[in-house]
Amino acid sequence: HSEFTDLMASTVDNNKWEEAQRRAFTHWVNTMLKRRDDRIDDVLTDFVSGVKLINLVEILTGVDLAGKWARNPKMKVHKINNCFMALTHLKEQNVQHLTVAAEDFWNNNKNMILGFCWQLLRTFQGITPGGGGKANSFEAGLLDWVKNMLQDYSDINLDSGFRSEDFKNGKVILGLINEYDDTFLNYSSYDKSDYYKNCKEGFEIAEEKMNIPAIIDYQDLASGQCGEKQLVLYLSLMYNAYKEKDLGMTRDSLAKRAQDLEAKLSILEEENVQLKLALSQLENSTVNLQEQITLTTNESQSLTGDHHKLSSEYDEMFSEYEEQKSAWESELTKLKAKLAELSENSDATTSALQDEWHQINSSRDLLREEWQLTKEKLTKEREELEAEQKKLLQRLEREKKVTDSLQKVLETQEDHHKKTIDVLRKHLFQHVRDMNTWEPYLEEDREHQGNPVSLPDESSVAKKSYEEQIAVLTLVTKDENASLQTLLKDRELEVAEVVSVNMGKLKKRIKKPAK
Repeated sequence: HSEFTDLMASTVDNNKWEEAQRRAFTHWVNTMLKRRDDRIDDVLTDFVSGVKLINLVEILTGVDLAGKWARNPKMKVHKINNCFMALTHLKEQNVQHLTVAAEDFWNNNKNMILGFCWQLLRTFQGITPGGGGKANSFEAGLLDWVKNMLQDYSDINLDSGFRSEDFKNGKVILGLINEYDDTFLNYSSYDKSDYYKNCKEGFEIAEEKMNIPAIIDYQDLASGQCGEKQLVLYLSLMYNAYKEKDLGMTRDSLAKRAQDLEAKLSILEEENVQLKLALSQLENSTVNLQEQITLTTNESQSLTGDHHKLSSEYDEMFSEYEEQKSAWESELTKLKAKLAELSENSDATTSALQDEWHQINSSRDLLREEWQLTKEKLTKEREELEAEQKKLLQRLEREKKVTDSLQKVLETQEDHHKKTIDVLRKHLFQHVRDMNTWEPYLEEDREHQGNPVSLPDESSVAKKSYEEQIAVLTLVTKDENASLQTLLKDRELEVAEVVSVNMGKLKKRIKKPAK
């Protein structure tokens, strides 16, 4: 009875391990095939025709098969031959010691297929040990990767390798999820002592957020009953999730790139319209400023003329004053001489002469005062003219700075346009080349004969003006959209034909009389 119980337990464990491998490798193969917009439902049965197997090995090796193979095989011999060509291709790419045979895929040999998947995972996952030279290089490299990812987590100790306690308490799984995206969980809220909760929620979050199947029973991991192989396989799926996150080159991402480029092109066109409007406004402002500068210059010239005129009048009055002064001084000298000659005359004559002399002095003083007032007035007017001229010169300088600033803004905007249109042109041309490359490859099993979007010479487009480049890029985008619409209509017609054929078959079955 004890031996039977042990045998049953062993059978259950083997079944669980086989199911874990099936789910894990199905998930891993699908992460590879999605790069060609393809997938499988079961790794144990979906390689039977060899078509998906060939797609897988071409993706893993990065090299297409050289020989001709059946893309829609109907006969057993063609399916087995496809599998044989896939295995031969792996050997040609230095993948040695393959134990699986082409017939194993046709016969659904579970052990051989799962072993083959293990070999592909170890060979192409890109995991190497940090120390090197170990027998289990894949396991050692995987452990080194986990240690490296969690080296900043002071509460995790992996000195005991895969038998470390922090695998059992779920902290390693939670830490790897947190490193992948710290918005998925609150790492600090998990207690190391709560083994079952940590493992259970870790597997659930990884499956929900990272699409990693929970191939390990959380209770087995928390209780220490999980085998090293199961743990290694699960960690390899997490490692692959990190790789796929970094890769990110799927057909969906290419479509998103196309939408982003179209949105950026639309934004640039709107900005171009706004910049043209701003340029027109700046040109109008420049014309107004030039007119103001012209008026200011005319005013300055007029004031300068008035200044010269007043200075000339001042010089004339000063010259007249000097002449009159000389004349009065000469007359005064004569009167003094005459006064000296008449000093002996009568007091009446002397008094008359003195009165005349005083009058002459008074006239001279009045003339001097008038000259001084005139001089002060002219000096004040000249100072006012100089101050007004200084203000006009300062105004001219400010308006010149504004004009220079506007010119710099225009030059900066033109340079920004040139850089932006260069980046947009390169991205759009690369996107169209990618689509021209992808479309024939994705449609090679169909009758669709798509015409690749023609591209003008990029160097000649780069020499065109900003508006001409916008027009060329818009035309290329419209051609690409038209090509995609044609492909979509072909797909819809194909689906309609398939539905029509199936409906015809169904009607024949219904009409067929029962025997």
